Order: sequence, then structure tokens, then C-alpha cells
Amino acid sequence: MIRDKLTHHMRKHIYLFLLLLISSVAVSAQVSLKKRLTNVFFAHFMPRGAALLDTEAYKNKAFIFGMAIGVNDKGVVDTVIFSNQTKELDEIVNFAKTIAYLKKNTAFRDQKNSLLVANVFIRREWDSRIENLDSLSTYFDNLLPKLGKLQDSRKIKLIESINLTQFKPK
Repeated sequence: MIRDKLTHHMRKHIYLFLLLLISSVAVSAQVSLKKRLTNVFFAHFMPRGAALLDTEAYKNKAFIFGMAIGVNDKGVVDTVIFSNQTKELDEIVNFAKTIAYLKKNTAFRDQKNSLLVANVFIRREWDSRIENLDSLSTYFDNLLPKLGKLQDSRKIKLIESINLTQFKPK
């Protein structure tokens, strides 16, 4: 009887340990996805977008948009969808070139048959306030990209928010 209780007690602890282990591996994979996406995005964004953010035209402005990256069953990015593709935000992000860059990038080969969904926040670190609250509110209202039928055929993986804060030039 004591043996049965001990065995049951041990099984319960082993089960809880395994759940904890599996969840930590899942969180680790998500962090890794965020890091990979951030690296890919920064590699493309930094030259042009960073230079534009340094100008007075972007003083006290912040932007937010969502993105979905579809990876097919061969591990190739075949679809990239952005929300909030306004002219002002396109000047910074250059959506067409970013889409082309993501489609030829191999960073997500291990994410076969997946839809990677994240949001991106852009601002200047040295601004003390945000003055484009009306447009920021509209950006927020339209944050999620329209996924259409892709959401029915692929595993959706939510990635932590990406912060592309532009630090003050030295």
C-alpha cells in the first residue's frame, strides 16, 4: 500500500517535471524564432529605415504593424503578409523589398508548414513623447494581418513582439 502511494506520488512528480520540461523547450523555441526574425528584419531594415528615422520628419512618432510569414511544407517562405502598409510606414520598412528579402532567406527552413505571426514596434529611443497618437491608434486597430485561408492549412506560431527601437546616433 505504501509502495502504491509512493509510486503514484512519484508518477505525479515525473509527469509534472515532464510538462515543465516540454513547456520550457517550447518557450525556448519561440525565443529562438523571435531572435531569428529580429536578425533577419534588422539586416534588411537597418540601412534605409534607420537613416530615415534619424530625420526630423519622424520626430516623436511611433509605428506598429503585424506580420505573418508563411513557410510551406518544403521549409520555404512562400507568403508574407503585413498589416498597416501605409505610405509613411512603407518609407521606413519598404514592404516590397522586405517581402522579397524574407522569401529568399533560409532562416525558417525548420518551420515547415507554419505561419509565423508577430507584431513589430518602431520608434526613436531619444524621443520623449509620441505625437502621432491618432495614426498609432489606427495602426493598433489593424494590428493583426489578414491571414485568410492560410490559417486553416498551417500551424500558427505566435512570436513575441519585436521592438525595433532606433537608438540615438552618437
